[in-house]
Amino acid sequence: MADVESPAPEPLAPATDLSQYSHAYDLAQEYLSHAMPPALPTFFEDIDRFMFGGLHRKCIYVIAGRTREGKSSLALSMARRMAVVGKARVLYLSLEMSKLELVERMLCQTLLVPIAQLVAHRTNGILRARLAESMKSLQPSWLHIEDEKGAQIDQIELLLEDKIEQPIDVLIIDHLQHIPMQYGVSRADAISTYMADLKALAKRRNLVVILCSQINRQGNEKPSLIHLKGS
Repeated sequence: MADVESPAPEPLAPATDLSQYSHAYDLAQEYLSHAMPPALPTFFEDIDRFMFGGLHRKCIYVIAGRTREGKSSLALSMARRMAVVGKARVLYLSLEMSKLELVERMLCQTLLVPIAQLVAHRTNGILRARLAESMKSLQPSWLHIEDEKGAQIDQIELLLEDKIEQPIDVLIIDHLQHIPMQYGVSRADAISTYMADLKALAKRRNLVVILCSQINRQGNEKPSLIHLKGS
C-alpha cells in the first residue's frame, strides 16, 4: 500500500495584534491564521524551554523565594542577558539594593567570580582588562538600573514618561515587600489591588513584567502563590 502523504500545513501569517478583535469567532480565526507574537527569551535554556520560548508581553512573572535564595541575582542575570544578548530594552527598578551593589553583582556574574575576587582584581588594577570584551557588548545595550525611584503604579508611569525616550520591553521590580502599600486596608488586599494595577500597566504598555517577591518560611512544601509574603 502506497504511503499517503499528509497535506502540508498552511503557513501562518505574521504575528497579529488581537487587541482589535472582541468577538470570540474573530479571535479564534486570528489565532488560527496568524503566528503569535514572539516571546522574549531570557537566555536561560531551561526557563525558555519551559516558557515556550521565553517571556511574553502583557504578562507578569514572579520570581519568589526566601531571603538570600538568589531572587535578585536571577533577576539581574535575566536583565543582563535579555539586554545584551537579546537587545531588549530593560528597566531594573531596585527597591532594596543600591546601584553599586547591583553593578558589583552584575560584574561578578559576568566574570563568574565571587565579590572578594572582583574587589581583588580591581585593587590589583586588572579588572578593566578582564572586563574589556564584556564592556564592549554592554555599552550599546539598553539596561537601566534605578535605585531611588518608587514602584507605585503612578511613579512607574512617570518614570516611563519622563526618562524613557522609547518604549521599554521589560520591567523588573525588586521586590514586592519593599513597595509601600495604601493605608487603611489589609496588606493582603493592598497587594491584590497593586497586582491588578500592575497587570493593567503591563497590558497598557505592552511590557514583560518580572516581579521579585519573598515567600513565607512555613514548611518545605513546593511554593505557590499563596506563599507570597503578605499576600
